[in-house]
Amino acid sequence: MSTYRPFLSYSELGALIDGKPSELHDALHNLLGLGPLGEAQERLRVTRKRLADDARAVGATRRALRTELADVDDDRVVRAAALLKPTAPDLAAVAELVAGIDDGDGEAPALAALASLPVPDAATVAATTGRVRAAADRVHVLAGDEVRSADEVAALLRGALHHHDGRAAITCPVCEQGTLDEAWREAAGSRAEALEVAATELRQATSELDAAVASAQGLVGPLPAVLEVSPPVDVEAVIGAWSAWVEAGRTPGAAELAHALDRAHAPLVEATDDARKRAQEELTQRDEVWVPIARRLSAWHDDAARVAAQAPRLAALQKAENWLTAAAGELRGERLAPFAEESQKVWQLLRQQSNVDLGPVRLDGTKTRRRVEMDVRIDGTDGGTALGVMSQGELHALGLSLFLPRATVEQSPFRFVLIDDPVQAMDPAKVDGLARVLADVAATRQVVVFTHDDRLADAVRRLELSATVWEVQRQERSVVEMRRSDDPVKRYLEDARAMASTKELPADIRSELVASCCRSAIEAACHARIRSVRLTRGDTHAAVEAAIAEATTTHKKATLAVFDDPGRGSDLLGRLRSVGTWAVGALQNCKQGAHHGLTGDLRPFVRDAEQLADWLQT
Repeated sequence: MSTYRPFLSYSELGALIDGKPSELHDALHNLLGLGPLGEAQERLRVTRKRLADDARAVGATRRALRTELADVDDDRVVRAAALLKPTAPDLAAVAELVAGIDDGDGEAPALAALASLPVPDAATVAATTGRVRAAADRVHVLAGDEVRSADEVAALLRGALHHHDGRAAITCPVCEQGTLDEAWREAAGSRAEALEVAATELRQATSELDAAVASAQGLVGPLPAVLEVSPPVDVEAVIGAWSAWVEAGRTPGAAELAHALDRAHAPLVEATDDARKRAQEELTQRDEVWVPIARRLSAWHDDAARVAAQAPRLAALQKAENWLTAAAGELRGERLAPFAEESQKVWQLLRQQSNVDLGPVRLDGTKTRRRVEMDVRIDGTDGGTALGVMSQGELHALGLSLFLPRATVEQSPFRFVLIDDPVQAMDPAKVDGLARVLADVAATRQVVVFTHDDRLADAVRRLELSATVWEVQRQERSVVEMRRSDDPVKRYLEDARAMASTKELPADIRSELVASCCRSAIEAACHARIRSVRLTRGDTHAAVEAAIAEATTTHKKATLAVFDDPGRGSDLLGRLRSVGTWAVGALQNCKQGAHHGLTGDLRPFVRDAEQLADWLQT
């Protein structure tokens, strides 16, 4: 119903030309079977536009960010602005900058390192140096002269005991004076055990002291690298304190080491705390500027990365859309050609005595600018001006030229067309053209036309075209009555006979009505004769209708029909007498009876009027 719509109402007839251009475009587009191509183009366009809009938005954001960052005094911001300068920025470098791997000149990492510079806490240092002192004191207590040689003396005694094994009493082999007997053996064994215990305790204390010293020296590290790269805050005090801390860690002697560390630690903590505080303040100040920008830069980076990943798809979509648009245009031209040719044929029949030419019909535009381009010219003037000065009848004829080819294509499942009042506003010449066009359509279609204008029916009869005319009348209580009305002369005469037989009507009224119907029948016969003679001769429809309009009485109409000369009115009755006195009587009774009524039997009068109407048309 939408594609092959067979109905054309009067309002739609005008809308075909002055309605929404896109509606006619879409109707013809679907009629040509191009709907699927249009749908595919639209899907490609929507997807391509979404990706292109994303890319444009990313580009616009990049330009806006770069403009905003131009006057910000921050090393990372300056670096970000430089990265955003190219149309296709280095996204990896942007990601590194946002992540802190690359901050422009490296100051931010240095400040961060300084703000978190590690220093042993006071409790750890105190515990470590206390351990050194305790270990040193124990070694001092244990390390007497006898204990220092305890291992040697114990070894000597063990050698002597071994030498004495298995012997009762012998002279000392060293001094050769004392006696090595059982009493000596017991005393020497006890003494050797005591000396070995004392030696072991000293070794353990010495080992603990060595461990404590190593732990104390382990608290001292070299000068941190961040202090050697000139961070953006003053660190001279930290460097001095740290150097003193390093020298303290090199102090010889356990007790001296512990003392040196305790003395150097407090200045180190104070200098480091101050440097850390100043570094953190600098970082905070910088981050107040950088962090919001970094967040926006990060969000832009994610969008830009997504757009970059979609770039191959966008290029493919654009290529596909261009190809499909070109292919659809070629196919549309091929399929539209027969339709446009048929529209031109219809227009040639409808344009009777019009200086308007209709050239090729094209589908043009896309999206919201879809329209049907009609090459309409008036005396060579292009269509833009021509449509504005065409008459309503010409515009309706142009609308029919677009409707009929669309409604009568072979693919249409409807074998009929129904048109509402296409005759309105058409001049008589175009009515003849319309009758011929509809007759051609009727060769393959049932054609139904509703109209209040008798000119189409007159043209059909005069051109001897095959058609059936029905008269529709609404009676009381909206009862609709239809009756066939192939010839207005016959219709008027049938009405005259019907009223002549209606006894319920008063005689005077009945006679006036019968005379009026007979007069109308004779005038209709005169009109048919005048049009036939003059149009066949080549007169224009306008001239013929003007001549009929000037014949204001029945006598003048009959004169024009009989002699084709309105000036021979005085010759009319003589010409009718040559036909028969009945002809003169019929004409006179029609003129007089319509105003004053007739007497007697009306049936012979109706027969004479019918005979006169037949003679007038021959």
